[in-house]
Amino acid sequence: MNPEIPPIEPSPEELSEQEQAELLAMHKARHPEQFVEPESLREAGPEIAQFEAMVAAFEIAHPLAEMEAITDISPNLATVFRHAKELSSDVLVTMAVADFEKYNPSYVDTYKQKIAEARAIVLTSDEQKIFNTRESARRDISPIVALLKKIKDETNISAEKYEELWRRRNAFELAIGSIKHLTNPGKVVH
Repeated sequence: MNPEIPPIEPSPEELSEQEQAELLAMHKARHPEQFVEPESLREAGPEIAQFEAMVAAFEIAHPLAEMEAITDISPNLATVFRHAKELSSDVLVTMAVADFEKYNPSYVDTYKQKIAEARAIVLTSDEQKIFNTRESARRDISPIVALLKKIKDETNISAEKYEELWRRRNAFELAIGSIKHLTNPGKVVH
């Protein structure tokens, strides 16, 4: 045996039950956030009711048909969507610049120029309406997504009920759509 090559560790199937239990215990000790004991899970009912209320409010505020009707957008509007988060917060721009300076310094000036160009764009009234419709839906879906994750991780929800709630949340995300700037410019993909 070559002393420079470390021995291959046995696969889980090759370990005894006691060794598997010891490895699992070590992993649980290192990563307790990944393991929630079934008896410590909360009843899902109250949070499911909260999810349902949030979904109902979202459906009223953001009719799916209205969002799905947004399919074609101008290059100016696409640019504003691409940089919407940064345009809403100078702190995010500062953080992004700091990251670029650390990991990709050659892109800093290009990024600053793109943000300056996006800030200089004046949207038409129709473009502003589209932007407001889609952007407010994107903001309002975030707490729904976060609550669904919390329900999945911290409650005793059944797999079937979770799948039902996930499908409802996914329908909203599909209605909001995504903009593929490189592969499908000028289109919102639903």
